[in-house]
Amino acid sequence: MAKLYQVTLFLAFALVIVFAASGQQVVRQPDGSVAGRWYSAGSQAGTYIVLVSDDESRTAGVEIASRLNRLGINALLADGAVVDSWATLPLDSCIGKLRQLVEAVKKQTTGTVGIVGAARAATVALVAATVDFRIKNVIALEPGEFFPPAGVIAKRLQELRVPTLVLYQPRDKERIARLLEWMPERLLVLSGTLGKPGVTTLLGNDTQSGEAWLAITLFVGRNMEREREATGWLELRPSGIHSPARMRMRNPDTSSHTPHFICGLRLPSQVVSGGTAITDSSPFAGILALRRAITSL
Repeated sequence: MAKLYQVTLFLAFALVIVFAASGQQVVRQPDGSVAGRWYSAGSQAGTYIVLVSDDESRTAGVEIASRLNRLGINALLADGAVVDSWATLPLDSCIGKLRQLVEAVKKQTTGTVGIVGAARAATVALVAATVDFRIKNVIALEPGEFFPPAGVIAKRLQELRVPTLVLYQPRDKERIARLLEWMPERLLVLSGTLGKPGVTTLLGNDTQSGEAWLAITLFVGRNMEREREATGWLELRPSGIHSPARMRMRNPDTSSHTPHFICGLRLPSQVVSGGTAITDSSPFAGILALRRAITSL
């Protein structure tokens, strides 16, 4: 009887996976080659192109695309073979390949396009955003100087002018700071919440994973849904297991930098003065209040 139950449960899960996959479609590039798998939220919704190679973790790519889609965002999970091929291509060739993916997305939706990438793909996404103005924001996990000559990436990122979230391991803080030292602070979100290399943290079920996803969710809500230039800069820092992530925002239009907190999340003074601050210690209450506050900006 127990064995029959296990078989039935396995078949049920298999059916769920089949039906879930059937709701996705294969998107093709202008030349007819496969661009990736499309997670649809509507023809007018914003879209993130998810760049995770098969060598890193295809499971992580599916997880990222699925979570973004549950936020009401389209996601194109780029074909792993496409991303893998960038390992041997020069920077400008990789950018050309990414722009083809953007073109494929624009045939699916009229909404804003953003990019999520890890390591080498994250670097390509950042530099591509300096030359392709259809890319409106970037979520970059551990970007770096992956392309010769030395210093070329930092130099090209001097032209980066789109809202950018960079997730990194705390030990890499100085390296990330040097890479993005010329970027306007009001457009940059730095989150040292990764506990493991690459996309591994996003697959976890611990505090670090939760804080990384909180950073992503806040960034998406602020920059993808509203489709407007960010007005402040935030820094999310890793915290202890019993305390939420801390967020710091500076508004360039106000001289007041008095810190305010909602369940450990620091907000600009005008948000708190608008009546959204609460004292409930529940993290869920804090997240809901933070969501209302960001929406009101």
